[in-house]
Amino acid sequence: MVIHTARLPKHVKLVFVVAGWAGIGYSIVVDKDGNVYEARGWNEIGAHTYGYNSVGLGLFF
Repeated sequence: MVIHTARLPKHVKLVFVVAGWAGIGYSIVVDKDGNVYEARGWNEIGAHTYGYNSVGLGLFF
């Protein structure tokens, strides 16, 4: 499991789109109030950690 943090989860998608990817690379996004959002979800390979995307989930909060 990979956990990354930032101040503004609502801007996560923009970061990935600007980088040229289709959307959020994380599996799950949790905002500052504790609301949980499914991004790529549990069954789609993420784009969060080079070399480990296919064997782990990426959480962003």
